[in-house]
Amino acid sequence: MSNCTSNLPYVVSGDCHGLLSGWAKTRGLRIPPAQFFSDLGQERCETISRLFHFQCVYLDEEELSGGVLRLISNSAVPVIALDHCYTGGSGISLQVSRLCDPETLQSAAHIGSRISEPVQSQLDRVSSEIASVEAQLVDDVIYSGKDLANQIIPSLSKRGVKVVRIVAGVVIGDGRSKIHEYYPEIDIMAVRDFPKVHDEICERDFLAGVPQSGRLLGKNGLPIYPKTGVPYFHPFAIDWTTGTSLMSDWAGMNCEENPDEIRDFSIFCLRQSIGLWLKVEALSGRLVHCDELERRPRGVPNDHTRFIDHLEDIREKL
Repeated sequence: MSNCTSNLPYVVSGDCHGLLSGWAKTRGLRIPPAQFFSDLGQERCETISRLFHFQCVYLDEEELSGGVLRLISNSAVPVIALDHCYTGGSGISLQVSRLCDPETLQSAAHIGSRISEPVQSQLDRVSSEIASVEAQLVDDVIYSGKDLANQIIPSLSKRGVKVVRIVAGVVIGDGRSKIHEYYPEIDIMAVRDFPKVHDEICERDFLAGVPQSGRLLGKNGLPIYPKTGVPYFHPFAIDWTTGTSLMSDWAGMNCEENPDEIRDFSIFCLRQSIGLWLKVEALSGRLVHCDELERRPRGVPNDHTRFIDHLEDIREKL
């Protein structure tokens, strides 16, 4: 039995159908229906449970997006969206992301910007655009709550915007506690609540090439390559300077003594990614090229070659 065994749920939240929909329209592409992604999610959860003996829970995207939209609509307070995957595009965007060092892939201490505009400048702009002294923040997942409690909420407060409500698709107990430690008056609403988890991962991080997939490479709070991400599986999530896997820190798969499981799961993620893009090509009647992707995996060139060809080559070398 794997040393990764945990009695806590390992949660994977669906989000790829919505993320791909907007991008596909700009490229004249068609994507599979929502059920296709639900089937991928269920298969992924079964594989995680089999390989790592986790109690994997897959949260369907339609449940999360529908629930978030209902919760948002219950309040007239203006929306500031940190992630639009469940909002249907409503609200003012605050585009933040986890950044990691381009060489070591070590995560930055604080949340950074997803775009070339620094977080503080975004906060200035959002505060002036919102035209209100109150706001509700909307995010996909609240995990630790540290970035909201230590950075986003106090920064908005300094600019005259009081956060009175937070809505998320998924809220983990530690994140709720961290925010309420500093801001007990804020109402935190969730579609799905989990008191404790082994980990919570967005499915975009297990599918290569999807918008917002993986962590951005950046320094000093800004992305160095805004269209390059690092998915949460091999060969991407590896410190190239030491050869150390980052899947323990990033995906909660603490399996250094079981490298075969990590390899098998990485091959599985590549297979699912290839299957997704084959389906997109079939529905669209044309190939999908690397330079069309909104978020290319680390190491994939920015050229007009077929994306699937690179994924196949990577899979063969694992």
